[in-house]
Amino acid sequence: MRCRRDGKQYTANADGIGTLRILEATLGKIPDDVKAMLGLEPEAPITQSSVLSPRDSVVLWGTGTPRREFLYVDDLANALVFLAMLDDERYNALVAPDQCPLINVGTGVDLTIRELAETVAQVVGYQGKFVQDTSKPDGTMRKVMDVTRMHELGWREKVGLREGIATAYAEFYQREDSR
Repeated sequence: MRCRRDGKQYTANADGIGTLRILEATLGKIPDDVKAMLGLEPEAPITQSSVLSPRDSVVLWGTGTPRREFLYVDDLANALVFLAMLDDERYNALVAPDQCPLINVGTGVDLTIRELAETVAQVVGYQGKFVQDTSKPDGTMRKVMDVTRMHELGWREKVGLREGIATAYAEFYQREDSR
């Protein structure tokens, strides 16, 4: 793996010199359940007309109790710039031989799939109901990151889940209106 820092190029060797691997939380993908709220098949694109004619009910797979963490994509971009701009001492400490050269970027906060669906519904004004299809799998019960290292370095996300959904939804409408 190659990386460039302060105008110097490093190639990671067996010692992992100069390389930091970043693992991010779930970003920006519109879940199939949200598409269903809008009356779409999972592969279908979201359009303004589909938002204006939503389904009466949405089927959520599983029990709705698995927990997930979400990160607004602009926060990931800010975290990457933050890491790239660390002074040499702090950056070198992250990639020291006695450290795992992996850093988690996320919020460290999770919510259930059901709570996510309800939050999206509130933001987009969906008034239908949710039906849990417990014959479908739940998947991994919890996916949340330990973001202690990023917090200790001084980085935190700026965009909350509700704000991120609302911003993405507003941008969607703005794009549709400009077509």
